[in-house]
Amino acid sequence: MCKYNLKKRIWRALGLVLCFGLAAMDGCAAIPTFSPLVLDGMDEHFDVAVWWKTPNAVVGRKVELGGRLVRAEVRNGETFLVASHLPIVDQLVYESLETPRPLKEYGIYYRATIDSKWLAAGNHLMVVGVTSQAKPFYPGGRQQAIPFVTAECLHLWRSAGRPPP
Repeated sequence: MCKYNLKKRIWRALGLVLCFGLAAMDGCAAIPTFSPLVLDGMDEHFDVAVWWKTPNAVVGRKVELGGRLVRAEVRNGETFLVASHLPIVDQLVYESLETPRPLKEYGIYYRATIDSKWLAAGNHLMVVGVTSQAKPFYPGGRQQAIPFVTAECLHLWRSAGRPPP
């Protein structure tokens, strides 16, 4: 009778350890920023450099982009953002330890308003959207055409230029 209780206790303990171990490993798994439904149909071979050189030739492609917010404007229930491009590796790359290089900018059109607390310059973002025609942007009072994307899904981090912890 004692041997049976001991075996039963050992198996219960092993079962609990296994359950907690699997639960802990599940908690460590990477959680995707966007759902697979949002990413469906995305161009995984999209070349950002080509987009900047000829933005009007690369229209209608679903893409995922990362960046740092430069400026934002909300009008008529819509939000217009300008972001400096940051590459996405497994997650958004916040800072480069290499020599600084000029970051290319792109525009984002979002068909809803966003609370102003999320629209501070320097905040980080990731967007999934469809590329559209280049539109004028006026940095420092001079006109410059930048490529635009119409956002389907947008994530913003209130980091004001600092990487999140």
